[in-house]
Amino acid sequence: MNQILHSFAVSRYEHMKDDLCQLFEDYPHKDFQLHTQRIEKSQMVAYLYQQLETLQARGRLFSLSLQGRLKGLLCLVPKPWLSRQLGLNIWYVQHLVLAPEIEPWLVSRLLREAVASIKDEVDFVFARPASSDILSVQGLESIGFRNVGCELVGNVRCQPLTKPLTHELQSIQKTQLDDICSIARMCHEHNHYIYDPRLSSEDAAALFEALVRYQATSEHVEVLVATQEQEAVGFLSFRQNKSLSQFFGRPFACLDFIGVHPRAQGQGVGHALNLAALHQLHEQGVKYASVRTMSSNYLALAALHKLGYRITSSNFVLHWWPGISDVHHTRHDV
Repeated sequence: MNQILHSFAVSRYEHMKDDLCQLFEDYPHKDFQLHTQRIEKSQMVAYLYQQLETLQARGRLFSLSLQGRLKGLLCLVPKPWLSRQLGLNIWYVQHLVLAPEIEPWLVSRLLREAVASIKDEVDFVFARPASSDILSVQGLESIGFRNVGCELVGNVRCQPLTKPLTHELQSIQKTQLDDICSIARMCHEHNHYIYDPRLSSEDAAALFEALVRYQATSEHVEVLVATQEQEAVGFLSFRQNKSLSQFFGRPFACLDFIGVHPRAQGQGVGHALNLAALHQLHEQGVKYASVRTMSSNYLALAALHKLGYRITSSNFVLHWWPGISDVHHTRHDV
C-alpha cells in the first residue's frame, strides 16, 4: 500500500478538492447536529472547504493519501489569545477528519509527524474530537493526548418572552465589568482547564475571568447583567456567529458564558438571563442558539433543560503536553 503523509496546501491541491469534499461528506459524527440546525451536509462541506485557506494561513494542514486518494486531514492552529493569558504557546486541533478504512497505526503516524513538526513551537495542544469518533480519539491518545472531560453540544429554541421577567436585567455597563469578572472567578469550576493536573485551580479561574472580560469588552458580543439592589449578581454573554451567518444567509448564534453570584443562586437569576438572551436573539431573527457545556456541569444542564435544551453531539476534550508521558502528577508538582 502506498502511504503518503505531507503538508497540505489548498491552493496547491485544487485537483484533490473532490477527495477533500468527499472526506468531509463521509464524516458522520456531526450529522445530527447539522440536522437540528437545518443545515444541508453539502452546504457545510462547502463552508468547511472555504474556511481551509484561512486556516492554512493561520496554522498547519497535514494530509494522508492512500494510493493517490486523500484519506485524512489534520489542521493545527495556534491560539494567540489563550497563549498570552496562560504564558504558554498553545495550539488547537481544529480539524481531524479521517476515512473510516484507515488503519489506526496510520492515524498515529499522521498525528505523530504533525505534532513533531510544531513541537519546538508549542507548550500545550488541545483537541475536541467527537466522542463517537473512536478512530480520532484513540489516535490522539496513542501519541500522548489525555482526556480531561466531555463536552455536550446542543441547541435551544430562541423564543419571545411570554411574561415579564422577575429580575432586573440590563446590558452591561462599564462600571459593572469588575463585578462580573469577580463573579466569573467564583464560577470557573466547569471549564476543561480545571481538570488538567498541570494547570492550577488559580490558572483556570484566572483564564475564565479573562475570557469573560474579553467578551464583555468586545463589540461582537452582547452581555446581560442581572442586578439586585443595584449590585451585579449574574451575567450572560451571547453572540452571533458572523462567519456562519454570512455564508448561509441566515443568523446563527450561541450562548457563551454564564455566572451567578453564590448568594443569588437558586433564585431564578440564571433562568431569567437565559430567557432574556433568547428573546433578544429571536428579535434578531435567530431560530436556535447553540450551547456547549461540560457534561459535569449539572446546574447548567438543569437550567438549560428548562429551556428545552436538546443535546446534538458530544466531544471529548484532550490535552497534550510535549515531552510529558506521565500525566499523573499533582498540581503542586508542576
